[in-house]
Amino acid sequence: MRQMERGPHKLDFSTYIILSHHLPQYKKQGNTPQISPKIPTMRALIFISALLVAVFVAGAGAALLGGWQPIKNLSDPHVQEIARFAVAEHNKKGSGLLQLSRVVSGETQVVSGVKYRLVLQATGGSGAYGEYEAVVWEKAWVKFRQLLSFRQLKP
Repeated sequence: MRQMERGPHKLDFSTYIILSHHLPQYKKQGNTPQISPKIPTMRALIFISALLVAVFVAGAGAALLGGWQPIKNLSDPHVQEIARFAVAEHNKKGSGLLQLSRVVSGETQVVSGVKYRLVLQATGGSGAYGEYEAVVWEKAWVKFRQLLSFRQLKP
């Protein structure tokens, strides 16, 4: 509760309101209480603390929402399925027949769904190995997948 001070008098805020409205002579006698200087300092400290917490939470959220995060388990069946999908979609476009060998590395990005950026090792028709970067966008809840890009990385 806010404390009011003036000389030897200490009042809480509600008492001050009652006195100032119902006993005008109290003010006439020079006994006008003042707000304690500790209260604004405490309010400022609480405001700054809340602001710092909000900035920290927003900063942590930015890493989760919108930023690329490494995939920890490349042998996860879902990651392997995304990689097979990327190679199959690439092959459908008639850009050559590739066969997936392994997933070298990968990252995910949370957007309206999840984007997967995978570095794949694949073999071509001649048996030569190559590395490719595939970006797949997935919205699992509506069973949607789309190959956004597929390019060969420099040897």
